Amino acid sequence: MDQGVAAVVAAGIAFCGVGVGLLGARWQSRGALRQAEATVQAALKQSEAAVTAVIAQARHENEQWRRGHRRDIWLEFHQIVDDFGWKISECRMAAFHRDPSRHEEGVAEMRRLVDAAFRKLHQVEFESPGHIATTARVLVNNMDAIKFSEDRATRLVAARSALSAIDESAGSVAHAAALECREIIRRRQVSEGDLLALRLSDIPLLSDSQRFALIEAHANRDRGRSMREFDLFVESYEKFKKEARSHLDGE
Repeated sequence: MDQGVAAVVAAGIAFCGVGVGLLGARWQSRGALRQAEATVQAALKQSEAAVTAVIAQARHENEQWRRGHRRDIWLEFHQIVDDFGWKISECRMAAFHRDPSRHEEGVAEMRRLVDAAFRKLHQVEFESPGHIATTARVLVNNMDAIKFSEDRATRLVAARSALSAIDESAGSVAHAAALECREIIRRRQVSEGDLLALRLSDIPLLSDSQRFALIEAHANRDRGRSMREFDLFVESYEKFKKEARSHLDGE
């Protein structure tokens, strides 16, 4: 009997020992899992931080590249506009000295520069922030307006040169008409437009386009237009340069 009781007690003690052992093992596994989870979370945070840093660096490098690319395009555009500005001065000086050949050469170069500006404008608008693209478009339109005016001035300079070249060798009627036309143009009386047109018709050495240029210039004497066009060109040019510099400086 005593031996049976002892066996039962021993079995109970062994069972309790197994239970305690299992409980301890379970707590140990929970601790290991928690430690593993903490290690994984730390690794994930480090990985996220590394990825964020790489993305930020890539964005910074891309922005620097974009700024450099924009700067190159803007400098090319700036050079075209700057060359155009010098051509304005040359053309107007040629017109002042009544030099049709020099004026025509200058206007031909202005046409080339305006065409180049329009081609480059497509890149400027594609690569630039909206406000800079808008300013560039206004600037090129101002260039085109000046080119149109100087193109018309070319025809006028050539017509005036042809009128001044008419002398007695053209015949008495044509010579007298040319002298009277030059006097009408000198007086600058718009009311004499019909008389000018009538007397120009007596000069067969002039072409129809030359007569039209003289009549149009006499009827539309807006002497301040060319200066207003130039002022608008300079204003938009300075605005473009200011906005481009501010963008490149990160303002």
